[in-house]
Amino acid sequence: MISLDFLPTFVEIAGGQIDPAWKLDGQSLLPRLLGKQKRLPERTLYWRKGGPGKEIALRRGRYKLHYKDRSQSQQPELYDLDQDIGESSNLAADHTRLVDELNQLLATWESQLEAPRWGRRRRRRK
Repeated sequence: MISLDFLPTFVEIAGGQIDPAWKLDGQSLLPRLLGKQKRLPERTLYWRKGGPGKEIALRRGRYKLHYKDRSQSQQPELYDLDQDIGESSNLAADHTRLVDELNQLLATWESQLEAPRWGRRRRRRK
């Protein structure tokens, strides 16, 4: 689960319905909470912080691909979270095909995002 699952869950608990036009990244957890579902369906989870070119990550299955700052041409970090929950051993150099595949997923997801409308804005000096 991811924190983005809270909104659709609360909407469903309140008796509302999620409009597909909202294009929410989260999914309702209500079937799981009510015991109607033993496990959540597998899905790729995405994070981005600081807008385009900054920190970004995804998790698919046991693997997490992470860039701390792409604007600095930082190299990818790949972790097997089943074996390394503390993210101490970067496997990117040994799994280049997987890194390429996950990078494509990141690029596709990020191309669908809207520019942030909040956060720090640089003030112009007069």
